[in-house]
Amino acid sequence: MSTSKSILSPKQIIENCQKGLVIKNQEINELTWKQENITYPIQFKDCKIKKLRFINCTFSEKISFRNTIFLEKIDISTSEAPSSFQGDVNFSSCSFEGEVIARSASFLQGAHWKNCSFLAKANFSKSSFQKSTSFEKSKFCSSSRFEECFFAQSGYFEGVHFQGKVNFKKSCFSQGAQFREVRFEEDASFENSRLGLSRFEDMVALKKANFKVVNFSDRVYFHRAEFHQTVSFRGSEMQSRAYFCHLKCKGDADFCGVEVLSSFSLEFCEFRGKTKLEQIIIHQDAFLRGSNFYEEVSFQDSIFKMRLDLSSVQFHKEVVLYGARPNGLVIDLEQIKGKIFSENRHEYVKAKEVYLLLRRTFEVQGNHEATDWAYYHFRRAERLCQPPSLLRSFDWLFFDLGCGYGTKPFNVTILAAMIISLFSLGYWSFSDQFIIEEALRNQGQKGMTIAQAFYISAMTFSTLGTENIAPHFDGWLKYLLVIESFAGLFLMTVFVGTYTRKMVK
Repeated sequence: MSTSKSILSPKQIIENCQKGLVIKNQEINELTWKQENITYPIQFKDCKIKKLRFINCTFSEKISFRNTIFLEKIDISTSEAPSSFQGDVNFSSCSFEGEVIARSASFLQGAHWKNCSFLAKANFSKSSFQKSTSFEKSKFCSSSRFEECFFAQSGYFEGVHFQGKVNFKKSCFSQGAQFREVRFEEDASFENSRLGLSRFEDMVALKKANFKVVNFSDRVYFHRAEFHQTVSFRGSEMQSRAYFCHLKCKGDADFCGVEVLSSFSLEFCEFRGKTKLEQIIIHQDAFLRGSNFYEEVSFQDSIFKMRLDLSSVQFHKEVVLYGARPNGLVIDLEQIKGKIFSENRHEYVKAKEVYLLLRRTFEVQGNHEATDWAYYHFRRAERLCQPPSLLRSFDWLFFDLGCGYGTKPFNVTILAAMIISLFSLGYWSFSDQFIIEEALRNQGQKGMTIAQAFYISAMTFSTLGTENIAPHFDGWLKYLLVIESFAGLFLMTVFVGTYTRKMVK
């Protein structure tokens, strides 16, 4: 075994390794194992190694490099000359100043890279990890590649700091992917990966985070995760429960096409950018309680086979509900009022469907005021779908303004008062076309007063008729009285129907 000051040649180092000794405090220029079947352990501690190469080797015993500094590029395994590690591999607390190449490596036992510093690129693509694997609290200062890796058991990346781009595309974490307290400073991609029990709690992603078409085969946890730019889960499948509680998204969030075979929780989250929850399928309850959406959020063409719970959700901008099909919807009127995307964009055909959904929702809740609100806007959208015509104008005047399509009986009273007053002015302006009986002329009255005109209009409107004052039979004004009589009869019928509807509810 070496002393702290001795300098051993590569040959002596290998001989000491064959004896099972630990190599300590050595500065080594180059170590190479090529096309060998190594049956002895390799153990280094507190060393400096310039170059390290494993070329197409099989290691039957453990490999350990603790507190070791690698000054230049190291080749642990390459696609052309892959290496197999049948014992534990331990690179704890090491510093890699050059590139690390571990492509297509086969780790049959535990592989540990805890507290390491990767100052240059790190490439573990297409490697196979058959036992527990850990990169806990390591730091990747440049880009790192883990695409098409296979983790037969859990892969632990807790506390890892990725300063460069990181790629986990098409990787498989059979039992679990542990990414607690991970920090991604550049783009991170897990596209087309398969993840078991996934924990991304307290994770921070400063750039784009890509989870497209990921198969989450077990529970998913994104508690307290922060996404400073866009995040996408488009087309992913979550086969168990999905928890996205206390999430913070400063950029756009894309959940389009996600399918969750169990319950889905997006509770107490904060979305500063646009949020797309379109064409998603949730097989059990979906909870969005207490979340804040500061920009547009879309549920278009989504299917919720059980409840969609939006209680206490705050929508600061518009909401797209067209095509959404929840089996049960929990929402309050104040949350959604004035924020229907389809109506604000004058897409009234789509708005009809949205208000019909809301009407049914409020009916189930027993909220009659909200039901009337939804029904009124449904009928209004139905009218605005029609091309402009005289019939549409009549609908607007008498049914929309007049009674709110049976939801506003007070409006009937206001419209009746307006009609009576308008006809009063007409009668007063053409009072010479009225016959005033002798009793009134004897009082010195030459024409009709405004009060008398109002009286005639009110009595005509109520179809009670008048005495002492009547229109000339040969004049045209008698037709005006007939029109007002019909209008009065119609509006009184509407008032009785509207008021009765309100009282019954």
